[in-house]
Amino acid sequence: MRKGSVLQGQVILVMKLREKCSHCGTIIQSYSHSLNKPLVEALRQLYDKQADTKGLPKPLNLQSELNLTKNQYNNFQKLQYFGLVEHLKTGWVITIKGERFIEGQIAISDKAMTFGGEVVLPPHKAWSNVKINKKYVYEIDSNSWKKIDDYRK
Repeated sequence: MRKGSVLQGQVILVMKLREKCSHCGTIIQSYSHSLNKPLVEALRQLYDKQADTKGLPKPLNLQSELNLTKNQYNNFQKLQYFGLVEHLKTGWVITIKGERFIEGQIAISDKAMTFGGEVVLPPHKAWSNVKINKKYVYEIDSNSWKKIDDYRK
């Protein structure tokens, strides 16, 4: 079953996939998550802080080691949905994909989808009716882009 909001005959929200669990009857729903400027700014802070460690990235505590807004702190875990960060027992680390994204070397999807608490990738049915756009860091936040001249110094 799909559900969406309609205004003057046009769908204005992403259609959500809803299914009933065959085991317990709970409704399972899909959620779309966007990669936005505040998340990219938070990722850049993690990148910069871990670049200071010289070598293997040291897991960082978000509250004590980064200067995040409440919004950035509350939504930081969504960066995992895009494969940009990883949460370890001792803190957060940026992934190689996250480093390459901040350095402008790769474009990634500006949307991630979860269904039943798990990240799902296309062609999962939760992605139907969702437009996928690949974006480089500078298309979301040009200030967070670590230009090649900056990281080769």
